[in-house]
Amino acid sequence: MMNRCKGTVAKLLLLGVLMFIPSLAMAQSDNTLTKNTIVESKGYRFTLEDANQLKINLNDPVVYAGKPVFFYVNLQGAKWLDTINMSTPTYFPATTFKKISDTTLEVKINNSIARSIYYIPLLTELTGGEAKVSIDGEATEVSDMPFTAFAVTSDQKAVVSTGDIVAVREEGVVANIKVDEIIKGSLTESIRAENRTITLTLLNPHYEFENDKPVVTPSRGYYDMLGISTHYASFSNQSDKGVIRIQLPQKTDNLSKGSLNITQLKVKAKSRELKLGEIQIQVSGAGLQDRIVTVAEILDYGILVSNRLTAPVKVKVGSKNNISFSIKESVLNSMIPSRKVEVILDKGYFAPDEKASITDLKIENIKLNNQDITSQVPVSAIYKEDFLVGFNFDVPKNIDTTKLNEIQFNNIRVYAPNGTSGDVKVSVEVVGIKEKASVVVAEIKPISTVNIEPVKLRVAVKDQVGGKVIISETDKDMIQRGTIELEIEKQSGIYFPKEPVVTVIEGDIKLGSVRYDGVSPNILKIEVLRTSTHASRIQIQNFVVTTDGTVPDGSYTLTIKGSAIAPEIAVGALEYNNFMIVGEYAVDVVPVTPTEKTISQFIIGSAIYDVDGEKRSMDAKAYLEEGRTMVPIRYVADAIGITSKDIKFANDIVTILTPGKTITLYNGQSVARINNAELFISGKVSIKEGRTYVPVAEIARLLGIKVTWDSTTKTAIFEK
Repeated sequence: MMNRCKGTVAKLLLLGVLMFIPSLAMAQSDNTLTKNTIVESKGYRFTLEDANQLKINLNDPVVYAGKPVFFYVNLQGAKWLDTINMSTPTYFPATTFKKISDTTLEVKINNSIARSIYYIPLLTELTGGEAKVSIDGEATEVSDMPFTAFAVTSDQKAVVSTGDIVAVREEGVVANIKVDEIIKGSLTESIRAENRTITLTLLNPHYEFENDKPVVTPSRGYYDMLGISTHYASFSNQSDKGVIRIQLPQKTDNLSKGSLNITQLKVKAKSRELKLGEIQIQVSGAGLQDRIVTVAEILDYGILVSNRLTAPVKVKVGSKNNISFSIKESVLNSMIPSRKVEVILDKGYFAPDEKASITDLKIENIKLNNQDITSQVPVSAIYKEDFLVGFNFDVPKNIDTTKLNEIQFNNIRVYAPNGTSGDVKVSVEVVGIKEKASVVVAEIKPISTVNIEPVKLRVAVKDQVGGKVIISETDKDMIQRGTIELEIEKQSGIYFPKEPVVTVIEGDIKLGSVRYDGVSPNILKIEVLRTSTHASRIQIQNFVVTTDGTVPDGSYTLTIKGSAIAPEIAVGALEYNNFMIVGEYAVDVVPVTPTEKTISQFIIGSAIYDVDGEKRSMDAKAYLEEGRTMVPIRYVADAIGITSKDIKFANDIVTILTPGKTITLYNGQSVARINNAELFISGKVSIKEGRTYVPVAEIARLLGIKVTWDSTTKTAIFEK
């Protein structure tokens, strides 16, 4: 036992001694580059001033033992210069460099070197592509390093890009143009002025530059540049207003790549005869590759209407809420002072009662370009069936003709009567502009759905029983405290001697008294004492009805209304025909649910389209041709619910089969046949790469589907 303990102690002592013996393993160096990847042209030669460098951080000193040691630096995509002079102490003192080959540099260490950071400048000539460097450390304290890019070559010396494309008509400021150097000094180092000139050439013959003084702002490596000049090009001693030359000063001390921002480029039409399309500018110069960029889109005068809230407001049937929207010019001078503007709601009202006056229109304020002009904009009422559904006003006289103006309407009160549901749109029409504009500003949510089983009656029979009405809340707390009224169409000889049975069959809404009105005995009143915390269903069944011999055969309507259904608006009611039937009328159960729309969107330049929020893919992109959105026909059909089997292709002819209507289209022609009648369409069918493209607006029109164009997002929107 004693011997075993002694052996254990000896092992522990040995382990303790070993822990204090210094490790003889060689520490490796940390190798990096001093700069990011440098971009230069093929054949470029680096000097000590601009070369990337290997940074070698020695974690241990190199101890000279009377025999030199070697490591190697290798290249790809570059070659070492013939003369490599690195006498500065930080470049490995007591070290010699020898070019073994174009791609291999030998580093010979002839003496001890302290633990420190040392550098090897990559004095190389770029031979093309990506230039990389690696280290083969051999048996030295310098670690191996895999091939790492330190420079790349580029055929381009500068790149051109643009800002957001704008809409213009007769004149306007086009998109900004930006020129970024890829290779430092490429735009300014030449001694020749023509090599330091950037030329902007308008390619649309119907336009010219309004002046020759765009704003040219230097940045990055050019931040301190002075002496930039701009002028029209001159031919035969005459200025060409379609060409602007931008001349840069010579600058040879660039420390980094430069950028130029060209703004306030103004164009104007040479005449009023314009075609819709694009305005393009060719950007050229010795220091950059020629580039054609689109800077504007030529559009008809137009307006955009947008919801000023983050999302459409939710309006409960029978209640009120506030909406906010703005009207903005899409093209300069679309809204001319004193021209009439008409604003209409497609659902709901701007006042709660019939024959309301314009004073019942509640608007918090009206702003022009964020300046309050409420007192300067008198409005007039627009009525539909005696209800206030819209208003009109004149474009303010102080509108700014030099900018795109925006008129904002903030917090306008709207009311949602019974019988309405779904999206509420504000439509705006300006005199002199062909197209109306609209936007969804609210969503009316129905309080309930109603299912009805009719009461079937015979003449001259007492106390007949039948019928059922189920009112189902669409969400909790939809039906409010108050009274639900069921009014049965009045008819002499029909009596209601007893109330039906009213029960809550789902949820926790609390009801009170149930009674027929003493003044109008055909109106059943149901008292609601407490709203629901869970969506509820109210069942009214076993209506008791007596008829005498004078009642004619026929059907009678049920109307549902009341303060519990519409607490804030006294108009609108839910009407259901054929609720009560006298005689032999075959009537089905009537389920009432909100109707739904299908909305589809195609975006120019995108292979993705949207059907009711679902993203779908095409095998080709939508494109714009002479101002018309072109989309493969089978995706248009899919978006509007036509199956592929209902589209026939044969000999450059496309046939679309729909109930009651056959549409035939012909490749390359602007003619469509509807059943047996021919009519002209705007745009031509086009077959490209096996796909049949159609102008979507025309196809929508032929199918009776509404289509709108959003010029801001370049989106065609279908609404079925």
